[in-house]
Amino acid sequence: MGLLNFIIMKKSVLKLSFFVAILSLASCKKEQTDTIQSETYATGTANVFVEESVVPIFEDINQVFMNTYDKATLNIVQKTENEIVNYILKDSVQIAVLPRKLTETELNHFEGKKVVNQTPFAKDAIIFVSNKKNNDSLIDVKNIIELIQNPQLKSEHIFVFDNINSSLTQYFKNLAKINSFGENVYFAKDTKEVIDYTSKNDKAIGIVGINWLLQPDENIDSLKTNLKSLKVLNEDDKNYYLPTQSTIADGTYPLVRDLYIIEAQGKTGLGRGISNFAASDRGQRIVLKSGLFPEKQPTREIIIKEN
Repeated sequence: MGLLNFIIMKKSVLKLSFFVAILSLASCKKEQTDTIQSETYATGTANVFVEESVVPIFEDINQVFMNTYDKATLNIVQKTENEIVNYILKDSVQIAVLPRKLTETELNHFEGKKVVNQTPFAKDAIIFVSNKKNNDSLIDVKNIIELIQNPQLKSEHIFVFDNINSSLTQYFKNLAKINSFGENVYFAKDTKEVIDYTSKNDKAIGIVGINWLLQPDENIDSLKTNLKSLKVLNEDDKNYYLPTQSTIADGTYPLVRDLYIIEAQGKTGLGRGISNFAASDRGQRIVLKSGLFPEKQPTREIIIKEN
């Protein structure tokens, strides 16, 4: 092989190697870009930490969302309120569903770091259930608070909460302005255990979110036949009310909570997608159908046909 041919061949090899390197670099950059951009409001995979007492309604919304956007996957992780808030503050959770907004103190954790969006999408009710053999049908929250504040007071009833770290437990801690409970309070593991315990004990009064009774699984559905819901005193008009869609809507039932989807992603991702969907007309119709009350009334179209 002559010197000239050798030089030409070497240059060709170098050009080919350079071209391959450029292609490889471009491919790597594209792969990195695809990875960075893989999650949008309608694509990608993310975990959503949902407070145990409101799981059923979010399951409904999430299922329709994923059916609509088939490249999106939101995995539900069921946890207590305290666990979820602690995870959010540690930046371990970016999307959550809670029956309350984050407090100003909690939001201060993110000041200067990223924006946290909190989207209300439904109104839920805290209800009291008892065994059908229990003669009582009315309940005054003030009496419960007094018993919780003064554990030395004797009561024929025991009050059953879903978990010591749950939103319901925290709600009554705040009402009673206490840090711990006495012997007249029993903590179950979750809502299913509250229903099971209350259905078998005449003196038990279970405290649960209405969502689980409106949309029960098979276990709760079989057990709730032994339960009844107690009417709760409204201090404003001195009447007792059962929790219904109507009494939740007009505020006559006194124990109503707003449910929020909380996004702490710091970017436009699946958190924004599911929040917008839940607050949309379609999402609000899902809430209405569930038995809870939507934050915004879905629109109704009336079509008048002319003969």
